[in-house]
Amino acid sequence: MEIYNSYITKIEGYISKRLKELHPSFQMDLLLSMIQSRRDEVDPELFDTLASFADFVLFKETMLNYKSQRDNEMGEFPTLVVTSMACGLPRS
Repeated sequence: MEIYNSYITKIEGYISKRLKELHPSFQMDLLLSMIQSRRDEVDPELFDTLASFADFVLFKETMLNYKSQRDNEMGEFPTLVVTSMACGLPRS
């Protein structure tokens, strides 16, 4: 849960920071209350995207998929064999 909480904090911080850069008077709590009170006026895809940031199950699935993909990609690399270069060098 610690990783998930860190993820949520970073996502919220990033969104808030970027919106404040665009609109200095931006207030996250005001935006959230407006979205909740006008849910029927918000584009469903936008609402789903915003809601997915706080969905633990989706976060868990994303992380597991990433790990699986990473592990599969790592398995595709051939094993490297390192031999000593000293055996082919002339001795001084």
